[in-house]
Amino acid sequence: MVETTIMLLNHLGTGKQNAKTEQELASSMGMTPLETRRAIHAARTKDRVVICNLLDGTGYFIPETDEERLAQYRLTVHRGKAVFDQVNALLADMGKSGQMRLEDIIAETEAI
Repeated sequence: MVETTIMLLNHLGTGKQNAKTEQELASSMGMTPLETRRAIHAARTKDRVVICNLLDGTGYFIPETDEERLAQYRLTVHRGKAVFDQVNALLADMGKSGQMRLEDIIAETEAI
């Protein structure tokens, strides 16, 4: 686990009732809001820490209940589907316009 993830976990509350806004987290950790968002992203993706933010203005928190986990799961799946739909539309558009051949699109995708 990276050092910023450990610091983040020490500043995050458990349960929605203890959520902290991005600004509150940044201030308490001595980081900028951008650095805080990057730390959250790294914790979620590299360290696979479940950090909730239900986009309802309460902020970030470690889930305490199955309901909080389920709400975050549903939000994440919804966002993922939107990104997937956008990627498919872009791929279709690039293929139609002749910008890229299918082989080039596949190679580009595999390189990510």
